[in-house]
Amino acid sequence: MPHYNYAARDLTGKHVKGTIQAADERAAGDALREIGYFVTNMEVSRDVGLYFKELRQRMGRVSLMEIASFARQFATMIGAGISLIPSLRILEQQTDNRLLQSALGNVSSAVTRGETLAGSMAQHRKVFPDIVPELITAGEVSGSLDAVLDRLAEYLEREHVLNEKVRTALYYPTIVLAVMIIGFNFLMYFVMPSFIELFSSFDMNLPVTTRLVIWFSKFFRNNFFLLTGLSILGLFMLHRYYKTPQGKKRTELFLFNLPIIGQLFLKKEVAKFCLTLGTLVKSGVPLITALNVAEKTTGNSVIAEAIAQAQASVRRGGGIARPLQATGLFPPMVPQMIRVGEETGKLEEMLEKIGTFYSTDAMRLAERMTSLIEPVLIIVLGVGVAVIVTSIYMPLFEMMNIE
Repeated sequence: MPHYNYAARDLTGKHVKGTIQAADERAAGDALREIGYFVTNMEVSRDVGLYFKELRQRMGRVSLMEIASFARQFATMIGAGISLIPSLRILEQQTDNRLLQSALGNVSSAVTRGETLAGSMAQHRKVFPDIVPELITAGEVSGSLDAVLDRLAEYLEREHVLNEKVRTALYYPTIVLAVMIIGFNFLMYFVMPSFIELFSSFDMNLPVTTRLVIWFSKFFRNNFFLLTGLSILGLFMLHRYYKTPQGKKRTELFLFNLPIIGQLFLKKEVAKFCLTLGTLVKSGVPLITALNVAEKTTGNSVIAEAIAQAQASVRRGGGIARPLQATGLFPPMVPQMIRVGEETGKLEEMLEKIGTFYSTDAMRLAERMTSLIEPVLIIVLGVGVAVIVTSIYMPLFEMMNIE
């Protein structure tokens, strides 16, 4: 379906602009009027970025920010007194993500048939994370669905920001390292052979570094396909090993023990666990259910194992602070503050404080790591280039002196 850029006024007279996907211009106008917008201008969108966005959506992905935006709009409609089914149908028409649009269509149909909203959403795990139906259930039971949806949107937005910060910190050194490897391979395979042929035509004693670079270039060229095949096979075997439960656990433990980057991963996972559990408990989800959801959504097998131990402790009538401390994985402050929260009856507040602290700390560490890695990579790159250039030009200067 095409996209339309619109300008309109809402019920308070405020100017609003946006993009909506609909079968035609009339359907787009009807959808906007249903949510109280008076359309002043509308035209077909020619934004090229939307086509790339649609391509990503066809690959079957719904981002955290898209779910957060849905939750915000849903909360606004419920708070304004619009009933459940019309709200879902309006959101279905408004969203430009085809996978989310299809899921919302199925959810609204299921709710029309008498199924619960949470149960309908739980049937679309590929679209809605596990935390969504659990929070919706709590909102439906407590009668505060709009407040719970706002809390869900805030949680998803914070998780998105944290994920983006960590990805940015990891992408930069990865890209620079990849460029270094490609550049080095290009020099060894295409540039060095010309100099090797030139040097071999002169009877001269080459420096050690030059002989070493020449040997490496010959070895690389003579075994290019073997080295490439072994590299691909090695990456494939590592990937297969990581997919096994034991391999995943050992890899994540190894990452946690790395200097700097290990702290970044650990703080990110601690923040996500605390924010997830705090959001669920604050919304009225039972602690055992909340721990079960946190275990499913963590994505880290080491943290998931620790959460499972805490869940077993709660089933036996205990708390979650002691089993988390027994793992030796969490920073000492985490179980201490959780214990205080359990003793004072303010567990959700403590979890939110811990999650906020560690998410902020993780983002700062990500920025600091980027600033630390940048000069290290530049030095390594500079030394590598200097060695190769010196190895090439020293014999050339000697040849000029001979002549």
